[in-house]
Amino acid sequence: MFRRPIFRPPPPDPRRGPQRLIRRAHHLMQQGRFGEAGDIFEQLARGAEERGIPRAAQLYLQAAQARFKEGNGQTGYKLLRHGLELLANAQRWPLLLQAGRRSLETLRELNHPQMATEIENWLKATLPERVEELQPSGAKPKTLPPKCPFCGGNVRPDEVEWMDTTTAECMYCGSPIQAAE
Repeated sequence: MFRRPIFRPPPPDPRRGPQRLIRRAHHLMQQGRFGEAGDIFEQLARGAEERGIPRAAQLYLQAAQARFKEGNGQTGYKLLRHGLELLANAQRWPLLLQAGRRSLETLRELNHPQMATEIENWLKATLPERVEELQPSGAKPKTLPPKCPFCGGNVRPDEVEWMDTTTAECMYCGSPIQAAE
């Protein structure tokens, strides 16, 4: 008896599911649907942390931003602090310095001065004294696209990790981003 072969699609690429969710969350942020975006970023951050993925910290920071913009300051603060603590625990000092500075600006813009003071004090107590000296040296190109072509996340040339002199790694999805020559 002849049996027709069963079509089995190839197994899904595990990086595509989270990447699609990250793109969706960034899209929701652009639409002003901060609560939905925050839910996705939190889910991704927790999953990344459980798996030991270094980008968990950035996902927590993005979830915090969504919660603050949603008007949920207490949850936003907890997520922000956790994301910063993950960076400190990994001793990613230059990234912690940049993310901390940006977080302070955001907290002050959103009229959360007490939270800003608490984060500022925590950063002073946590960061090494001469963290500016830990910044990677060498000429890195600063002409990256403003958004990751794969997940739609904002690209910050001073916060990405460079794979080589022309390729940076997206801080959200890990995809390679080419700098313009």
